[in-house]
Amino acid sequence: MQAALSAWGIGSEATAWLFIYMLVFNSGAEELFWRGFVHRRFTHWEDRTKALLLITSAFASYHLFTVYVLTGDLLVSIVALGGVFIGGLTWAWLRETYHSVYPALLGHLGATAGYMGVYALYLA
Repeated sequence: MQAALSAWGIGSEATAWLFIYMLVFNSGAEELFWRGFVHRRFTHWEDRTKALLLITSAFASYHLFTVYVLTGDLLVSIVALGGVFIGGLTWAWLRETYHSVYPALLGHLGATAGYMGVYALYLA
């Protein structure tokens, strides 16, 4: 993973900035888009389960490619896809239950802080 980040010009000395970017900008942008903008576009669907599964599948799908580029390992990418899908489904449920993007946003921030903490401690 560090080799892929280095190829993008992100060395271990930039770990703190990467952490801040992923936590604040990436998590926030993903939740505002998926659980804000996209979720609102599906409010007319009567079958809420299908709507949430479709939104979550789209959300999770592009993470497969991102993780694969970072790790170069298809199995790791597929396992990560499962985790992202479960996280996305949880955040979609929070958005649906509380009629607000904020619980999903806080959950996503927590998950990002967790995996970025692992990256900072063990991989950087």
